[in-house]
Amino acid sequence: INAEYGVTVVRHVFAAHVLLQFNCTNTLADQLLRDVSVAVEPTDESCALRVERVVPAPALPYAADGATYVLLSTAAGDGHGDAAAGVAPTPTFSATLRFSVCDVDAHGDVADGDGVEDEYELEEFALATADYVRGSFVADFADEWDALAAAGAAEAVETYALPAVGSLADAVQSVSRYLGLQAAEQSDVVADGAKKHILYLAGRFVGDVPVLVRVRMRLAKDGGGVNMELSLIHISEPTRHAQISYAVFCL
Repeated sequence: INAEYGVTVVRHVFAAHVLLQFNCTNTLADQLLRDVSVAVEPTDESCALRVERVVPAPALPYAADGATYVLLSTAAGDGHGDAAAGVAPTPTFSATLRFSVCDVDAHGDVADGDGVEDEYELEEFALATADYVRGSFVADFADEWDALAAAGAAEAVETYALPAVGSLADAVQSVSRYLGLQAAEQSDVVADGAKKHILYLAGRFVGDVPVLVRVRMRLAKDGGGVNMELSLIHISEPTRHAQISYAVFCL
């Protein structure tokens, strides 16, 4: 957000597309903005997402809110891929606000003509792991885990060290936020003075893939952060050969 124009981005992730919604506000009383759009470009040329369509906001008067959209699709673009095909990309994008400026007088009258084309460079933004997942409620975590295992779900286990995290409570918050999953059985509450903890997380990956994560964590003996073992189980359709395992994606 800057002194002249306010812009925020909302990410909507679907099976084959990512829709970026840019909410815009014009804070200049003497200007009318027309044909408002945002041009985005991944900072990494190997990004698996490409711009498919841009929908501009026709006009943005003073103090009015408007939205412009950018539709991204997977690089495959064949209608059979999904957001996980391209390694569920988490690229960083550069963004430029583009528009035509029309002068507005003290009486609110807009000057004749199409206006003058202008643009404003916005801050970079990124897609994150959590953008591809939504948290979901699980009543009995152990039963849900066993049911997925019995159905032939894929599992992955990895260990991590979080040296910059000062407490188990901070580790719980960081992991939950990064993965975008919902804590089950009130496992996001860490007991006072605890030196170890188990966090249960549940959700669904894009494409409605059920995902469960169990995180065993303990304070490092040298006082240097938190060590953890992350176990993940999920089901994906076996026919989706292009879909990368969510477990591999996260771990």
